[in-house]
Amino acid sequence: MNLIQLSVVYHDSALTIGTRIRELQRAEAAAPPEEAQQMHRRIVALRPMLTEANELSAMLAHYYERGYHKNEKYSL
Repeated sequence: MNLIQLSVVYHDSALTIGTRIRELQRAEAAAPPEEAQQMHRRIVALRPMLTEANELSAMLAHYYERGYHKNEKYSL
């Protein structure tokens, strides 16, 4: 697997995570307070995963392009 293919995998994961967050947000609005609180905690846990998947997807898609400013967060 090369970096372009891996970027597609991260992009697909980001789409899946984003869909799940939206589902939880809709369910949270209709749920009783205790369940809504659990759903909110899950949403809060998923948001950093979504951000990271999007960042890694973008970085890997453009990794070999000259002039592309790589995210320092993922550099050694």
